[in-house]
Amino acid sequence: MEQVKSIDKIKGIEKINFNLPKGITFFKFFVISAFVVTMVAGFHVWSRYKLIEINLQMSDVYQQLKDAEQEQRRLKIEISQLKTPSRIEDLAKRELGMNLPTKQQIIMVGQQ
Repeated sequence: MEQVKSIDKIKGIEKINFNLPKGITFFKFFVISAFVVTMVAGFHVWSRYKLIEINLQMSDVYQQLKDAEQEQRRLKIEISQLKTPSRIEDLAKRELGMNLPTKQQIIMVGQQ
């Protein structure tokens, strides 16, 4: 199925004729070629769309990560503030009615 080129000179203009394999008309060849080109173009557009979609998802995930890290820093600061001995002592006195022990309430164990 060899393609043969023949060049005819018509009124000084060179004309190139391509002989297609037997059973394939120019219209069939054109339709098949157009279909292949359309499929390739469609795949290219689809792949670009997917790339943009994935980039948007990555951007959203990155923003969520930054928000989570900021929330973690805020919570660590809050934990350190809640753990301060002065705050715990104040809560024990105010809400639980506790006081520091007096010398009479302190019993030393194991001291000679």
